[in-house]
Amino acid sequence: MKDIFKQILNEIIKPKLKENGFKVFGNTFHRQESDFLIVFDIHKSSWNSLNDISFWLEIGIYNETYYKFMFIENPPKLIRSNNCSIRFHSSGLIDNGVASQNYQLTKDTFESTTQKINSDLDNSILPFLNKLKHVKDVLVFGKIDPVYCNDTNLFVGITLAKKGEKAEAKKLINEYLQLGNYPENWVDRITEMSKRFNL
Repeated sequence: MKDIFKQILNEIIKPKLKENGFKVFGNTFHRQESDFLIVFDIHKSSWNSLNDISFWLEIGIYNETYYKFMFIENPPKLIRSNNCSIRFHSSGLIDNGVASQNYQLTKDTFESTTQKINSDLDNSILPFLNKLKHVKDVLVFGKIDPVYCNDTNLFVGITLAKKGEKAEAKKLINEYLQLGNYPENWVDRITEMSKRFNL
């Protein structure tokens, strides 16, 4: 099964992502846009057996400004999707938005799984990623997955604040604060950051 998984990775996933401007780092792929990095990861289940491999594709959005604000530390050398505060399972873009639906690979499902990955990449995943050019485009993540992408407004707001787009930044950050009941120390950090940017 490992050889079949590598075949799918090397003959389907890697070429398609490279054709669409992604750089390859093992099972992680990066494409740099002007204000953010698109991160595309392939994850395998820890419950896999010799004859059955379950895996999924995860998409993340990253920039260093937000990472340092969020985690108060320097980022790792290789950014993976689990370093992104905005990330979601790619099945949210396909199958009518059925979340957390993995690909199942066995000897019997190789052909059907290959066809599905080809279709998902060509018809759903890559067209979606190719629309992400401006940081404001990232706001769509909050609509696709409001749970895992619940800080999308804050991410975009902080990024715009650094670019000097203060009015839009202030609006998005205020919307974020109004949407949730956050711990006082988190609200204080956001307020202090807003003051530094003169919002």
